[in-house]
Amino acid sequence: MSLERTRTRILRPIIPDEPSGPVLKSARVTQRLIANVFDFVLLFLLIHNTMEIFDIGKTFPFISPRHHFTAVTLYYYFILTVLPHHLFGQSLGQFVTGIKVVSSTYGQLPLSRIIIRDLLRPLGVFFPAAIFKRKGKTWYERWTKSTLVDLS
Repeated sequence: MSLERTRTRILRPIIPDEPSGPVLKSARVTQRLIANVFDFVLLFLLIHNTMEIFDIGKTFPFISPRHHFTAVTLYYYFILTVLPHHLFGQSLGQFVTGIKVVSSTYGQLPLSRIIIRDLLRPLGVFFPAAIFKRKGKTWYERWTKSTLVDLS
């Protein structure tokens, strides 16, 4: 711990984990729900249309036919959630609802934590995030040391 000299010449300890920016409020449950529904409906529509329009077996002959759905799902999930979270800090659904994912120290999350967070997020359907929410964070946000904040 180091000391910081202020204008009044009183020494104040600097806490390394202390957020340096403005205090942001946690996103509401309704915002989270609308963002998740928006993201998953968009994902489902893209997967459904892709599986109908394109013959995936001809495009990817090295993937067995029973794994086509999984490959297309992972591809679109990466494009719709992981990539926007890494570039902009929010997915399309979160952009629409005005919320953003930040690190617990209010910085940008590293790509490894974004991937883990986005892979754990669909499990919220089976283990509802609102039920296991403490201190404004869901269980997967506590594991990845991230926070979903309201920008409005």
